Formats: sequence, C-alpha cells, structure tokens
Amino acid sequence: MTVPAARADRGTRRSGGGAANRGPSEMANDASTEQLLRVSQAPQVFLPNGQTGRLVVAPIPKAFAGFAEQGHQAIAEMANAWHIAQRRISGELFPLFAANQRRGLRSGYDQGDVSPHAALFIGAGLYQRLYERRASRTRRRYAVSLLVDASASMLSPGGGPGPGTSWAMSAAMLGAWTMAQLCDELQIDFEVALFNRGFAARVDDTEETYRRARSAATAGLRRSQGAAADRLISTVNHYLVKPFDRRWREAEPALAGLFFTAAHPTRAATLARRDPATAPPVSLFQKAANVDEMNVIHAAERMGRMGADVRILMVLADGMTRGSVQALAESVASVEAGGATVIGIGIGDHTVDLAYSRHQVVDRPDQLARAMIDGTRRALRRSLGLSGMDTWWLRASGYEEDRVA
Repeated sequence: MTVPAARADRGTRRSGGGAANRGPSEMANDASTEQLLRVSQAPQVFLPNGQTGRLVVAPIPKAFAGFAEQGHQAIAEMANAWHIAQRRISGELFPLFAANQRRGLRSGYDQGDVSPHAALFIGAGLYQRLYERRASRTRRRYAVSLLVDASASMLSPGGGPGPGTSWAMSAAMLGAWTMAQLCDELQIDFEVALFNRGFAARVDDTEETYRRARSAATAGLRRSQGAAADRLISTVNHYLVKPFDRRWREAEPALAGLFFTAAHPTRAATLARRDPATAPPVSLFQKAANVDEMNVIHAAERMGRMGADVRILMVLADGMTRGSVQALAESVASVEAGGATVIGIGIGDHTVDLAYSRHQVVDRPDQLARAMIDGTRRALRRSLGLSGMDTWWLRASGYEEDRVA
C-alpha cells in the first residue's frame, strides 16, 4: 500500500469511526436544530406575576388560502343558519363607531356658515365672529385586535344544535370574519390572530412539510435534549392571519380557508390526505392546547404601538387555558390598566367569568352576534366616558332587544 493510499485509508476509518463517536447533539438533524433556533429567537413575554415565556410569532401558513373557495361557501351557509349575517353586525355596530367621528367648530372671519349666535355677536360689535367654520372631521383612531383560540378543545364536540356538533372554533372564526369586514368598511386598524400550543407551523408549510418537520424535530430533540424536548417541541404560538400593516383583501382568503377547516374538519383532513403536498397543515390543530395570558399580553403590546385613542382587544375562546386562570386574570387587568378594553367571549364555557371582567358567554352559535355587539358597545361607552363625552347613543334600544329575543 502506498503512503497516500494508507493515509486515505486511515482517514476513511477515522471518519467512519467519528460518526459512531458523535454525541447526541451532533447527531440531531437539521429540523431539530432549526426548532432550537426558532425557540431561542422567539420574543419573550413577561407576565404581571413575574413569569416569562417564549412566544413563537409567525404568519399563518399561506396554503390555507387554497381552501378559500370552500370557505366562502361555508361562511355563507353558516351565517345564514346561525343568524350571524354581516348586515346585522354592521347595522348595529356601524353607528357606534360612526357616531364618534364628530366634527368640531371653530370661529373664523367670513369662512363657513353664519353662526346661530350672529345676533348676539352683532350687538356686541364682534363682527369678525359672524361666521363659524367647521373644522375637518376629527376621527378618533381605533385599533381592534381579534384573538381566536385555535386549540383542539375548540374543535371538540360541544353543546349546540345537535349532539356532537363541533361549532366552537367555526363560530369564533365566523365572528372574527364579521368583525374584520366591519373594521375594513370603517377603515379601522385591526388585526386577526390565532393562538395555540403545539408544534409551530411555518408560513410556507403544507400538510406534508409540517408533518415531516414535526416528526424529524421531535426525534432529534428527544435524542439531544431528553426530558426538555417536549417543552421545545410544543411551543406557545401566535399566528398572524391579518396583521395591522396588511390589507384585508390580502388576508381574507386565508381566513376563509381557516373557517372551512374549522367548520368541516373531517372534510379538510380528507383533502389534506389526498394531496398533502399542496394542502394546508390542518394537523396543526390536532392535540393543540393554549396559553391565553401570553397571547393577550403580546397582542396588547403590539396594539399599543399603534397609538390609537381607542383600543379594543376581543378574545374568542372556550376558556380552557393550559396556564393559570389567575395569571390570565392578572394579565387582563394589566392590559386594561394600560388603557385598552379587553372583552372575553367564552364559547360554550364559563371560565371567562373568572378571567375577564368584561365577558360574555355563548352556549349557541346564534348568540355570538349579540355577544359581540354588546361587548363592543360597552367598550366604546367606557372609552368615550373616560374622555368625558356623552354616550347616550351607545345605549341599547328596545327595538334591538326585541330583534334578538
């Protein structure tokens, strides 16, 4: 054997033996490494009780827009069946926002309408105040954040029309859709986000890539991290469906696809199995839990950066949190102390009674519209009352109550 050949042979044996001697962390695959990096780079959320945690914030997978056609059809069917028509929500909530778009008055010389007090001004010799000029419309700036619980419990059978009907998440999605449409009509800054706890999906994930990444990351992290693997695999996630800085028409197809997935989970899963390479990752909802308090704090901080006069955070959830109900209550109180109004709408569960000072509970899908209307009315009354404005126009009319009854 020549010297170069001997060296090559020793190098081959050394490299082969090195593979057998590599440590667990070196054997971890790329998926587990990417998951470690993703968790380490996630923003850290600080709760009022001193607890901290990482929150994986990501756009919702784009592939959900592939279910948009089915979603639009399902939205029309469900809205009609549950009496959550867009015109009903808009018809009752539109005046609440629009009435606050008030005009101010300021005087000026020969600029505008003759003042109703012109006679008094003439008698006093104040000819320069014969006219009043209306100032440009002064809009109170709103910011609305809609958080939808995307845990597995929201898809579990619950009370409602027919035994074993899974309606909680689909009702929440339809409520978020309706409020989003209204905010878009009024040109109000708003966002829609989903939250859960599980293996976090990426924006380009399909059902196939999501399952493959989850399986590979789980195997690699359990080899390299041992008992800590579960904490790294099952993260607290915050999916942005429609961020503040994105147009509604760009986000609308994805939300429609999400509604179809929630309203018809069996059909969505069947479509995903048939074509996993292009179907959205519908399995991200399977066995998913949620930690409400971290998502509430994060959404409030993001909304606070908008600089809005009126900030409304609406949470649509079933009330079951893997965190502490006490921690959630403290988080909600902290957000409200900062000037925002937090509305908790419990869907089929009364846990919101303990966590949210402003709450509504719906036991049927058709009750959701009234809960959203009442919650928004109270939020506007509180905000305008704090600013010293009269809020008589926010009171519910007998006609409205008769319509709901």
